[in-house]
Amino acid sequence: MRSRDVRLAGDAPLPAVVATVDGLAADPAVDGVFVQLPLPAGVELGPVVDAIPGAKDVDGLSASSTGRLVRGEAGFAPCTAEAVVRLLERAGVTVAGQRAVVIGSSPYIALPAAILLYRRGAEVTLADPDVADLGPLCRHAGIVVAAADRAGLVGADHVRPGAAVVDCGVTRTAGGLVGDVDTDAVAPIAGALAPMPGGVGPATIACLLTHTADAARRRS
Repeated sequence: MRSRDVRLAGDAPLPAVVATVDGLAADPAVDGVFVQLPLPAGVELGPVVDAIPGAKDVDGLSASSTGRLVRGEAGFAPCTAEAVVRLLERAGVTVAGQRAVVIGSSPYIALPAAILLYRRGAEVTLADPDVADLGPLCRHAGIVVAAADRAGLVGADHVRPGAAVVDCGVTRTAGGLVGDVDTDAVAPIAGALAPMPGGVGPATIACLLTHTADAARRRS
């Protein structure tokens, strides 16, 4: 597998970014196109990822990929959302029949994760991080996925003993990246914990590489 790193200036306008993606999408030597996030201020994500055809949308972020996910059709799910269910499966967590709470509103992580968990038989609640009863809501769940980008949002009082917790939140602080979950407080309580950093990030990369290999096979 070969990677082609295409970099643009930080002040590149949206049309130039989309044109670059269009060029990669049209190149027969390219099997997958991945846009590194976050994009600079002023560059909308939607038009950029929507320029990637579904067959090459290995990060699964385009509107067409989202539509296929919602409709249960073949395609690529967003890598971070897929990483959530992959981590749970590899940890031996039974998803079917579980009550799961996904915290966040992102159409690129929280919503797809909720859909994937639902498709695997979980009873899923997509929760706003500002909801008043977030603690009791989470304590009734066997699976908690935090994807709100709120540092330390999920603490010990949000997790019932033995629950599986996956932290997808990212907040940049002076001390580095931190997640939504207070790892030190939650680790002694949870039955399984994927922390941030070090948990869902590497699994996301693994899903991206798997999707790229799958895209190449399908195109050949």
